[in-house]
Amino acid sequence: MRNLILIVVIFCTSIVVAQNNYITNKEYREFVTYVQDSIFRMVIGNELDESYLIYCDTCDKENVYIGINWKKKFDENSPEIREALEPLYYKPEERFYGRRELDNRKLKHNKISIYPDVYVWFKDTTNNRSWAIFLTRYYFTHKYFDDFPVQGISEKQLEQYIKWKYPIKEVNVKYSKKQINLNLPKDKLKITVGDYFKLYKYTRDSIIRMQLCKELDEARYCKFINKYNEEINPPIVEWKHKIKWKNDDVISILKKSRILSEDNLIDNRRVMFDYYTFNPFSYSDSINRRFYPFRHIQNLCDEKYINEFSSLEIKSELRSKIELDYQKLYIGQLEAYYWWKKGNYNGKDVFEGFIPYYNGIFWEEDPKKFMKDNDIELFKTNKLPNDFYNFNKNLDVIIVE
Repeated sequence: MRNLILIVVIFCTSIVVAQNNYITNKEYREFVTYVQDSIFRMVIGNELDESYLIYCDTCDKENVYIGINWKKKFDENSPEIREALEPLYYKPEERFYGRRELDNRKLKHNKISIYPDVYVWFKDTTNNRSWAIFLTRYYFTHKYFDDFPVQGISEKQLEQYIKWKYPIKEVNVKYSKKQINLNLPKDKLKITVGDYFKLYKYTRDSIIRMQLCKELDEARYCKFINKYNEEINPPIVEWKHKIKWKNDDVISILKKSRILSEDNLIDNRRVMFDYYTFNPFSYSDSINRRFYPFRHIQNLCDEKYINEFSSLEIKSELRSKIELDYQKLYIGQLEAYYWWKKGNYNGKDVFEGFIPYYNGIFWEEDPKKFMKDNDIELFKTNKLPNDFYNFNKNLDVIIVE
């Protein structure tokens, strides 16, 4: 593979030379996008509208497929097309946070799966686990890494890419090394009192809204149908309307369910944050995603900030810019905050999505294993080394000449 030479050709209008000639994430994503759009049009053409495909008009046999109609536009979010494309998306049990995401295992070109192995960061045991999770989630897909060398593509995937990219040009493929240097700003791991209370308010009000949905007003507090007129099962919280805290029926229901005490205080023992984490280290099967979402249920009461019973009034706490006293919180509470805040992040600053790793082992089980790879505990106890914030790695790069 090191001296792979492919005889292929390129149209002059499609030549794009990357910096240093190596294949970048952005370039390989263009190939993935092409394959995805091809598959979409094939499905739509076969199931809904033949005009998305091109058939031979002069062939002896009828309905001889000769290509895809790229001029034909489609709305991926229309009900009919969403339904036709649904088999290409992850099944509900494999979804993170219920997000409808394309199943990349089904992106095949000439019968070859072409999506890169994004789990390659886990397979290198020298990588810190926090960074491995971060790079798995963002390295291939986030614009920050557009010009970084693509990782995790096999020889067969490379051959398919080159045949697509350079269809009529002879190219030479070589391999080299390139060092990447990533710097995580330290403030990305800091949590203020106000931040933690935002998680508490979100959890508290979610639980209350679901209770009011069941017993008082479904339309006001729950969503059963999404914007595509598809049923949501189970229903999700509706945030559009405010809770009528002084309404007698609301108060009665919350007291009956013991969320609200007789003194009109929130019983915080019932404020349990239900969340999922992504941890493929426990399994070697990187294909079956249903193994990876780990469910956790975490109470948010602590020794310093949230008592077992508290008032509904938390405006001053929500405004607080004081940094948390991390040692007053349980490690699970810190993990819960990070996954609530960052687990669904998809913004411009990629480091906002960085989550320190917790191995899920309790100190009482095994003190040594508890500390191993436990970056949240190290951060909590102010023992996280400075070099943790810097990720330096020599990567294999694929050079096309």
